[in-house]
Amino acid sequence: MNTQQYLIAVDAGGTKTEAVLFTPDGALVRHLMRPGINPLVSGLDDAVGKCLAILNELCAAAPAPVAAAYVGMPGLQYYGGRVEKQLSEQALARHLRAEADGYMLISAMLGHADGAGLVCGTGSGLYVRSGACQYGVGGWGYIIDGCGSGFVLGRRAIRAAIRQADGRGPQTLLTELVNEQIGGDVTGYLPQLYAGGRALFASFARTVFQACARQDAVAQKIFDDCADDLAELVLAGHRRAPIEKLVLNGGIFQHFPEYVEAVRQRVPSEITFIRSDAPPIIGAAAEAMHDAGLQCGTLFRARFLEELRAWPQGEKS
Repeated sequence: MNTQQYLIAVDAGGTKTEAVLFTPDGALVRHLMRPGINPLVSGLDDAVGKCLAILNELCAAAPAPVAAAYVGMPGLQYYGGRVEKQLSEQALARHLRAEADGYMLISAMLGHADGAGLVCGTGSGLYVRSGACQYGVGGWGYIIDGCGSGFVLGRRAIRAAIRQADGRGPQTLLTELVNEQIGGDVTGYLPQLYAGGRALFASFARTVFQACARQDAVAQKIFDDCADDLAELVLAGHRRAPIEKLVLNGGIFQHFPEYVEAVRQRVPSEITFIRSDAPPIIGAAAEAMHDAGLQCGTLFRARFLEELRAWPQGEKS
């Protein structure tokens, strides 16, 4: 009889989904990479179906019943627990929990502990865990919100270049930098921009930082406005429940430390900033361990990350 426990962690991102079957000592049994899952993009039924297929594939690979499975997925806060309910009813795991993906970013650095996570990549948002209370601030999607995000930075850079071309806005280095990235004139690139969507717009965020380094006033205004908006998220969360530790995640924070520093200068000094250096999947694993009543210590973390690096690509469909 197999007495070993098995657990599942799923990081369902907008671009890719990573999932692992693992044991409480941090050993990986199976590692999967699949396309992204986002119910706001593909619809609730599609997202549940894709996630369920991954969960049951991993359950089937486990030599014994899976004790706990944890799923972090974009946008779950908008579905009132329906995704978790449907997965729990159909997945083969004994216990399943699904929640918005921002919380596992906290756990990736702090384990299952109180703290907050500020995400700034293509999108943005703040997630806070304080005792039994969890809540988000911002993160309402790029059409409504997305403050301070890569998408907003890139869109404003492109807008500044177009305003100059129209004669509506001041001269700015952003025009030169945007056109350089395109390899042509931005005014002839609109079909590609609209077809490329959020990710393409966000790729122009770097032009804001490049122009700021050259003391461009228009770029500096964009930088300051966006840093103000991110700080506003933190301040709103801090007023609701004091934030002591703030985990920073996302490509914009990773590549532009000056942006991190700008946000730091705009929030209370007692908030400790922690730059994430761990993949979100280990946060999902920490939450699965918590649900199984297990501790996620330093030895678990070291082995899990070592095996993850040794198995980097996962198994692809």
